Amino acid sequence: EQAELMAQQTFSGVPGDFTAGQVLTAAEMDKLREFLLYLIEDGTESTTGATSPLILDLDDADVQIVPKSALGNRNAIINGDFRINQRAFSSSASSVYGFDRWTSSVSGGTATYSSQSFTAGSPAATGYEADTYARLVVASQSAASDVAVLIQKIEDVRTYAGASVTLSFWAKAGTGTPKIATEAVQAFGSGGAPSGSVFTATGQVTLSTSWARYSVSFAVPSISAKTIGTDQNSSSLEVNLFFSAGTDFNSRTGSLGIQNNTFNIWGVQLERGAVATPFEQLPMAAQLELCQRYYEKSYDYDVAPGTASSYTGRALIGVPAAATGYISANAAFAVQKRANPNITIYDMAGTSGKVTYSANNKTGTAGDIGDHGFRVYSDNSTSKSEMSWQWVAEKEL
Repeated sequence: EQAELMAQQTFSGVPGDFTAGQVLTAAEMDKLREFLLYLIEDGTESTTGATSPLILDLDDADVQIVPKSALGNRNAIINGDFRINQRAFSSSASSVYGFDRWTSSVSGGTATYSSQSFTAGSPAATGYEADTYARLVVASQSAASDVAVLIQKIEDVRTYAGASVTLSFWAKAGTGTPKIATEAVQAFGSGGAPSGSVFTATGQVTLSTSWARYSVSFAVPSISAKTIGTDQNSSSLEVNLFFSAGTDFNSRTGSLGIQNNTFNIWGVQLERGAVATPFEQLPMAAQLELCQRYYEKSYDYDVAPGTASSYTGRALIGVPAAATGYISANAAFAVQKRANPNITIYDMAGTSGKVTYSANNKTGTAGDIGDHGFRVYSDNSTSKSEMSWQWVAEKEL
Protein backbone atom coordinates (compact mmCIF):
# COMPACT_ATOMS: atom_id res chain seq x y z
CA GLU A 1 0.00 0.00 0.00
CA GLN A 2 1.00 3.58 -0.48
CA ALA A 3 0.77 6.40 2.01
CA GLU A 4 0.54 10.06 1.12
CA LEU A 5 2.71 12.54 3.00
CA MET A 6 1.32 16.06 2.81
CA ALA A 7 3.82 18.64 4.00
CA GLN A 8 4.97 22.14 3.14
CA GLN A 9 8.72 21.67 2.95
CA THR A 10 11.35 19.30 1.58
CA PHE A 11 12.61 16.44 3.76
CA SER A 12 16.29 15.61 3.40
CA GLY A 13 18.95 13.58 5.12
CA VAL A 14 17.61 10.11 4.36
CA PRO A 15 18.17 7.82 1.39
CA GLY A 16 16.25 9.61 -1.33
CA ASP A 17 14.81 13.08 -0.70
CA PHE A 18 11.09 13.45 -0.09
CA THR A 19 9.13 16.46 -1.23
CA ALA A 20 5.83 17.97 -0.19
CA GLY A 21 2.88 16.10 -1.61
CA GLN A 22 4.97 13.09 -2.65
CA VAL A 23 3.28 9.68 -2.58
CA LEU A 24 5.51 7.28 -0.66
CA THR A 25 5.79 3.57 -1.15
CA ALA A 26 5.61 1.21 1.81
CA ALA A 27 9.41 0.78 1.64
CA GLU A 28 9.93 4.52 1.73
CA MET A 29 7.61 4.81 4.71
CA ASP A 30 9.72 2.18 6.45
CA LYS A 31 12.76 4.37 5.87
CA LEU A 32 10.95 7.27 7.48
CA ARG A 33 10.20 5.16 10.52
CA GLU A 34 13.63 3.63 10.90
CA PHE A 35 16.21 6.25 9.93
CA LEU A 36 17.33 9.47 11.58
CA LEU A 37 15.12 12.30 10.40
CA TYR A 38 14.37 15.78 11.62
CA LEU A 39 12.53 16.71 14.76
CA ILE A 40 11.33 20.24 14.17
CA GLU A 41 10.09 21.96 17.29
CA ASP A 42 9.31 25.68 17.43
CA GLY A 43 11.12 26.17 14.14
CA THR A 44 14.40 24.62 15.34
CA GLU A 45 15.73 21.49 13.67
CA SER A 46 17.37 18.76 15.73
CA THR A 47 18.28 15.13 15.17
CA THR A 48 16.34 12.42 16.95
CA GLY A 49 16.98 8.70 17.37
CA ALA A 50 15.60 6.25 14.87
CA THR A 51 13.50 4.57 17.55
CA SER A 52 11.86 7.84 18.60
CA PRO A 53 8.62 9.31 17.21
CA LEU A 54 9.15 11.88 14.45
CA ILE A 55 7.18 15.06 15.00
CA LEU A 56 7.04 17.68 12.25
CA ASP A 57 5.83 21.02 13.53
CA LEU A 58 4.34 22.48 10.33
CA ASP A 59 2.51 25.73 9.77
CA ASP A 60 -0.96 24.25 9.77
CA ALA A 61 -0.80 21.03 11.77
CA ASP A 62 1.46 18.61 13.59
CA VAL A 63 2.29 15.42 11.70
CA GLN A 64 3.52 12.45 13.73
CA ILE A 65 5.21 9.49 12.10
CA VAL A 66 5.08 6.56 14.50
CA PRO A 67 8.15 4.32 14.91
CA LYS A 68 7.91 0.91 13.32
CA SER A 69 8.41 -0.82 16.68
CA ALA A 70 5.21 -1.64 18.55
CA LEU A 71 3.75 1.06 20.78
CA GLY A 72 1.87 -1.42 22.98
CA ASN A 73 3.56 -3.35 25.80
CA ARG A 74 6.59 -1.07 25.65
CA ASN A 75 6.86 -0.55 29.41
CA ALA A 76 9.03 -3.17 31.09
CA ILE A 77 7.85 -2.01 34.52
CA ILE A 78 4.82 -3.90 35.85
CA ASN A 79 2.31 -1.92 37.91
CA GLY A 80 4.05 1.38 37.26
CA ASP A 81 0.85 3.22 38.22
CA PHE A 82 0.68 1.44 41.61
CA ARG A 83 -2.83 0.27 40.85
CA ILE A 84 -2.51 -3.38 41.85
CA ASN A 85 -2.34 -4.03 45.58
CA GLN A 86 -3.15 -7.69 46.23
CA ARG A 87 -1.56 -7.63 49.68
CA ALA A 88 -4.01 -4.89 50.73
CA PHE A 89 -0.91 -2.94 51.71
CA SER A 90 -1.32 0.30 53.64
CA SER A 91 1.96 1.27 55.29
CA SER A 92 5.21 -0.22 56.60
CA ALA A 93 8.50 1.05 58.02
CA SER A 94 10.23 -2.24 57.17
CA SER A 95 11.73 -3.53 53.93
CA VAL A 96 8.63 -5.12 52.42
CA TYR A 97 6.64 -5.74 49.27
CA GLY A 98 3.71 -3.33 49.32
CA PHE A 99 2.16 -2.58 45.94
CA ASP A 100 2.53 -5.56 43.63
CA ARG A 101 6.06 -5.90 42.19
CA TRP A 102 7.38 -2.97 44.30
CA THR A 103 9.51 -3.54 47.39
CA SER A 104 11.24 -1.08 49.66
CA SER A 105 14.72 -1.42 51.12
CA VAL A 106 15.34 0.75 54.16
CA SER A 107 18.06 0.94 56.77
CA GLY A 108 18.70 3.52 59.47
CA GLY A 109 16.43 6.20 60.87
CA THR A 110 12.85 5.62 59.76
CA ALA A 111 11.60 5.24 56.22
CA THR A 112 7.89 4.59 55.88
CA TYR A 113 6.57 3.17 52.60
CA SER A 114 2.83 3.73 52.17
CA SER A 115 -0.12 3.77 49.79
CA GLN A 116 -1.67 7.19 49.13
CA SER A 117 -4.85 8.09 47.26
CA PHE A 118 -5.32 10.71 44.56
CA THR A 119 -8.31 13.01 44.79
CA ALA A 120 -10.60 12.35 41.82
CA GLY A 121 -9.91 14.98 39.19
CA SER A 122 -6.46 15.79 40.61
CA PRO A 123 -4.04 13.21 39.13
CA ALA A 124 -0.28 13.54 38.82
CA ALA A 125 -0.78 14.69 35.21
CA THR A 126 -3.80 15.85 33.22
CA GLY A 127 -5.33 12.96 31.31
CA TYR A 128 -3.85 10.32 33.62
CA GLU A 129 -6.54 9.71 36.22
CA ALA A 130 -5.31 7.22 38.80
CA ASP A 131 -6.33 5.78 42.14
CA THR A 132 -3.16 5.48 44.19
CA TYR A 133 0.51 6.40 44.31
CA ALA A 134 3.52 5.41 46.42
CA ARG A 135 5.04 7.52 49.17
CA LEU A 136 8.27 7.16 51.16
CA VAL A 137 8.76 9.37 54.20
CA VAL A 138 12.40 9.41 55.28
CA ALA A 139 13.33 10.74 58.72
CA SER A 140 16.28 10.73 61.13
CA GLN A 141 18.77 9.17 58.71
CA SER A 142 22.38 10.29 59.12
CA ALA A 143 24.85 7.38 58.91
CA ALA A 144 27.00 6.34 55.96
CA SER A 145 25.09 3.05 55.71
CA ASP A 146 21.58 4.58 55.88
CA VAL A 147 19.42 4.14 52.79
CA ALA A 148 15.85 4.35 51.50
CA VAL A 149 15.10 2.92 48.07
CA LEU A 150 12.09 1.68 46.08
CA ILE A 151 12.82 -1.33 43.89
CA GLN A 152 11.32 -3.29 41.03
CA LYS A 153 13.05 -6.41 39.72
CA ILE A 154 12.21 -7.09 36.08
CA GLU A 155 12.39 -10.76 35.18
CA ASP A 156 15.30 -11.85 32.96
CA VAL A 157 18.68 -10.10 32.90
CA ARG A 158 18.52 -10.20 29.10
CA THR A 159 15.93 -7.41 29.25
CA TYR A 160 17.30 -4.44 27.28
CA ALA A 161 20.88 -5.74 27.61
CA GLY A 162 23.13 -3.67 25.36
CA ALA A 163 20.31 -1.24 24.51
CA SER A 164 19.64 2.43 25.16
CA VAL A 165 16.60 2.95 27.39
CA THR A 166 14.67 5.70 29.15
CA LEU A 167 13.31 5.55 32.68
CA SER A 168 10.54 8.06 33.42
CA PHE A 169 8.21 8.79 36.34
CA TRP A 170 6.16 11.50 37.99
CA ALA A 171 7.34 12.66 41.41
CA LYS A 172 7.02 15.43 43.96
CA ALA A 173 8.68 16.24 47.28
CA GLY A 174 7.21 17.27 50.60
CA THR A 175 9.53 20.27 50.93
CA GLY A 176 12.42 21.88 49.09
CA THR A 177 14.21 20.43 46.08
CA PRO A 178 15.59 17.00 46.99
CA LYS A 179 16.86 14.59 44.36
CA ILE A 180 16.11 11.03 43.30
CA ALA A 181 19.01 8.90 42.09
CA THR A 182 18.31 6.05 39.68
CA GLU A 183 20.22 2.82 39.23
CA ALA A 184 20.06 -0.32 37.11
CA VAL A 185 21.31 -3.62 38.54
CA GLN A 186 21.82 -6.67 36.34
CA ALA A 187 21.51 -9.76 38.54
CA PHE A 188 22.43 -13.04 36.85
CA GLY A 189 20.30 -15.32 38.98
CA SER A 190 21.08 -18.42 40.99
CA GLY A 191 22.11 -21.99 40.29
CA GLY A 192 25.36 -23.09 38.71
CA ALA A 193 28.04 -20.38 38.67
CA PRO A 194 26.34 -17.14 37.60
CA SER A 195 28.27 -13.91 37.08
CA GLY A 196 28.25 -11.27 39.79
CA SER A 197 25.74 -8.43 39.64
CA VAL A 198 26.54 -5.34 37.57
CA PHE A 199 25.60 -1.97 39.12
CA THR A 200 25.06 1.04 36.86
CA ALA A 201 24.38 4.48 38.32
CA THR A 202 22.08 6.03 35.72
CA GLY A 203 21.50 9.60 36.90
CA GLN A 204 19.68 12.00 39.21
CA VAL A 205 16.66 14.27 38.92
CA THR A 206 15.76 17.27 41.10
CA LEU A 207 12.21 17.47 42.43
CA SER A 208 9.88 20.29 43.39
CA THR A 209 6.80 20.27 45.60
CA SER A 210 4.49 19.87 42.58
CA TRP A 211 3.92 16.79 40.46
CA ALA A 212 6.19 16.74 37.38
CA ARG A 213 7.47 14.09 35.02
CA TYR A 214 11.19 13.29 35.03
CA SER A 215 13.24 11.04 32.78
CA VAL A 216 16.74 9.57 32.66
CA SER A 217 18.18 7.95 29.54
CA PHE A 218 21.07 5.49 29.77
CA ALA A 219 22.71 2.46 28.19
CA VAL A 220 22.12 -0.94 29.76
CA PRO A 221 25.45 -2.83 29.74
CA SER A 222 25.91 -5.78 27.44
CA ILE A 223 25.83 -9.23 28.99
CA SER A 224 28.48 -10.55 26.61
CA ALA A 225 30.78 -13.06 28.36
CA LYS A 226 28.42 -13.23 31.36
CA THR A 227 26.98 -16.45 32.80
CA ILE A 228 23.28 -16.66 33.70
CA GLY A 229 22.24 -18.89 36.58
CA THR A 230 20.61 -22.23 35.85
CA ASP A 231 17.66 -21.83 38.27
CA GLN A 232 14.39 -21.24 36.46
CA ASN A 233 13.76 -17.57 35.59
CA SER A 234 15.93 -16.32 38.46
CA SER A 235 17.86 -13.49 36.76
CA SER A 236 16.65 -9.90 36.64
CA LEU A 237 17.15 -6.29 35.64
CA GLU A 238 16.57 -4.30 38.81
CA VAL A 239 15.41 -0.68 38.76
CA ASN A 240 16.23 1.28 41.91
CA LEU A 241 14.87 4.69 42.93
CA PHE A 242 17.05 6.06 45.74
CA PHE A 243 15.52 8.74 47.97
CA SER A 244 18.25 8.87 50.60
CA ALA A 245 21.66 7.21 50.66
CA GLY A 246 24.68 7.60 52.92
CA THR A 247 28.23 7.77 51.64
CA ASP A 248 28.48 3.97 51.45
CA PHE A 249 26.27 4.24 48.36
CA ASN A 250 28.09 7.12 46.63
CA SER A 251 29.29 5.06 43.67
CA ARG A 252 25.78 3.73 43.07
CA THR A 253 23.89 7.01 43.46
CA GLY A 254 26.25 9.71 42.20
CA SER A 255 26.78 10.82 45.82
CA LEU A 256 23.09 11.45 46.45
CA GLY A 257 23.56 11.88 50.20
CA ILE A 258 21.17 11.74 53.16
CA GLN A 259 17.77 13.31 52.43
CA ASN A 260 15.14 13.39 55.15
CA ASN A 261 12.01 14.32 53.25
CA THR A 262 8.73 13.05 51.81
CA PHE A 263 8.85 11.52 48.33
CA ASN A 264 5.80 10.73 46.16
CA ILE A 265 6.06 8.55 43.04
CA TRP A 266 3.67 7.55 40.26
CA GLY A 267 3.71 6.46 36.61
CA VAL A 268 7.05 4.65 36.38
CA GLN A 269 8.03 3.51 32.88
CA LEU A 270 11.15 1.85 31.44
CA GLU A 271 11.29 1.59 27.67
CA ARG A 272 13.64 1.19 24.75
CA GLY A 273 14.96 4.39 23.18
CA ALA A 274 16.16 7.85 24.17
CA VAL A 275 12.74 9.49 24.56
CA ALA A 276 10.05 9.07 27.23
CA THR A 277 6.85 8.26 25.35
CA PRO A 278 3.36 8.70 26.87
CA PHE A 279 2.86 6.58 29.96
CA GLU A 280 1.27 3.22 29.17
CA GLN A 281 -1.72 2.46 31.40
CA LEU A 282 -2.87 -1.12 30.92
CA PRO A 283 -6.40 -2.27 31.79
CA MET A 284 -6.61 -3.47 35.37
CA ALA A 285 -7.30 -7.07 34.36
CA ALA A 286 -4.17 -7.20 32.21
CA GLN A 287 -2.03 -5.57 34.88
CA LEU A 288 -3.33 -7.95 37.56
CA GLU A 289 -2.49 -10.97 35.42
CA LEU A 290 1.11 -9.76 35.00
CA CYS A 291 1.40 -9.34 38.76
CA GLN A 292 -0.05 -12.79 39.48
CA ARG A 293 2.96 -14.43 37.85
CA TYR A 294 4.78 -13.44 41.05
CA TYR A 295 2.05 -13.26 43.68
CA GLU A 296 -1.47 -14.69 43.81
CA LYS A 297 -4.01 -15.32 46.56
CA SER A 298 -7.35 -17.09 46.93
CA TYR A 299 -8.85 -14.24 48.97
CA ASP A 300 -11.03 -11.62 47.30
CA TYR A 301 -8.97 -8.82 45.78
CA ASP A 302 -9.44 -6.28 48.59
CA VAL A 303 -9.05 -8.77 51.47
CA ALA A 304 -5.65 -9.01 53.15
CA PRO A 305 -4.24 -12.54 53.50
CA GLY A 306 -4.70 -13.89 57.02
CA THR A 307 -8.02 -12.12 57.51
CA ALA A 308 -10.28 -14.05 59.87
CA SER A 309 -13.62 -15.52 58.76
CA SER A 310 -13.06 -14.66 55.11
CA TYR A 311 -15.06 -17.47 53.52
CA THR A 312 -15.45 -15.81 50.14
CA GLY A 313 -12.95 -17.13 47.64
CA ARG A 314 -12.01 -20.08 49.84
CA ALA A 315 -10.95 -23.42 48.48
CA LEU A 316 -13.34 -26.19 49.56
CA ILE A 317 -13.61 -29.95 49.26
CA GLY A 318 -16.51 -32.03 50.54
CA VAL A 319 -16.47 -35.63 51.73
CA PRO A 320 -19.55 -37.83 51.07
CA ALA A 321 -19.62 -39.12 54.66
CA ALA A 322 -17.79 -38.04 57.77
CA ALA A 323 -14.62 -40.07 58.09
CA THR A 324 -11.19 -40.04 59.65
CA GLY A 325 -7.97 -40.05 57.66
CA TYR A 326 -6.23 -37.53 55.47
CA ILE A 327 -8.03 -35.40 52.90
CA SER A 328 -6.08 -33.96 50.02
CA ALA A 329 -7.17 -31.56 47.31
CA ASN A 330 -5.66 -29.66 44.41
CA ALA A 331 -5.58 -25.88 43.98
CA ALA A 332 -4.86 -24.41 40.54
CA PHE A 333 -3.29 -21.00 39.89
CA ALA A 334 -4.98 -18.47 37.63
CA VAL A 335 -1.56 -17.62 36.14
CA GLN A 336 1.52 -19.78 35.71
CA LYS A 337 4.18 -18.74 38.22
CA ARG A 338 7.74 -17.62 37.47
CA ALA A 339 8.92 -20.79 39.24
CA ASN A 340 7.55 -23.15 41.88
CA PRO A 341 6.21 -20.69 44.48
CA ASN A 342 6.19 -20.55 48.25
CA ILE A 343 2.71 -21.49 49.54
CA THR A 344 1.09 -20.28 52.76
CA ILE A 345 -2.12 -22.00 53.89
CA TYR A 346 -4.69 -20.24 56.12
CA ASP A 347 -7.74 -21.59 57.91
CA MET A 348 -10.97 -19.61 58.16
CA ALA A 349 -9.75 -17.98 61.38
CA GLY A 350 -6.77 -16.56 59.48
CA THR A 351 -4.23 -18.88 61.12
CA SER A 352 -1.38 -19.89 58.85
CA GLY A 353 -0.48 -23.56 58.44
CA LYS A 354 -4.03 -24.67 59.21
CA VAL A 355 -7.19 -25.79 57.39
CA THR A 356 -10.77 -25.78 58.65
CA TYR A 357 -12.93 -28.90 59.16
CA SER A 358 -16.32 -27.41 59.92
CA ALA A 359 -15.61 -25.88 63.35
CA ASN A 360 -12.25 -27.61 63.81
CA ASN A 361 -8.96 -26.06 62.69
CA LYS A 362 -6.27 -28.61 61.95
CA THR A 363 -2.83 -28.70 60.39
CA GLY A 364 -2.74 -28.28 56.62
CA THR A 365 0.34 -28.84 54.50
CA ALA A 366 1.04 -27.74 50.93
CA GLY A 367 2.77 -30.30 48.74
CA ASP A 368 3.32 -31.29 45.12
CA ILE A 369 3.95 -27.61 44.41
CA GLY A 370 4.45 -26.70 40.77
CA ASP A 371 4.23 -23.51 38.75
CA HIS A 372 0.58 -24.30 37.83
CA GLY A 373 -0.78 -25.33 41.23
CA PHE A 374 -0.34 -27.43 44.37
CA ARG A 375 -1.99 -29.97 46.66
CA VAL A 376 -3.14 -29.52 50.27
CA TYR A 377 -2.94 -32.39 52.74
CA SER A 378 -5.02 -32.37 55.93
CA ASP A 379 -4.57 -33.60 59.46
CA ASN A 380 -5.88 -37.17 59.88
CA SER A 381 -7.00 -37.14 63.52
CA THR A 382 -10.53 -35.80 63.23
CA SER A 383 -13.75 -36.99 61.63
CA LYS A 384 -14.68 -34.49 58.94
CA SER A 385 -17.15 -33.93 56.14
CA GLU A 386 -15.44 -31.02 54.43
CA MET A 387 -12.18 -29.09 54.36
CA SER A 388 -11.76 -25.43 53.46
CA TRP A 389 -8.77 -23.11 53.34
CA GLN A 390 -7.32 -19.94 51.83
CA TRP A 391 -3.87 -19.66 50.31
CA VAL A 392 -1.14 -17.33 49.04
CA ALA A 393 1.41 -18.28 46.38
CA GLU A 394 4.52 -16.06 46.15
CA LYS A 395 7.57 -16.18 43.88
CA GLU A 396 8.99 -12.69 43.66
CA LEU A 397 12.50 -12.23 42.33
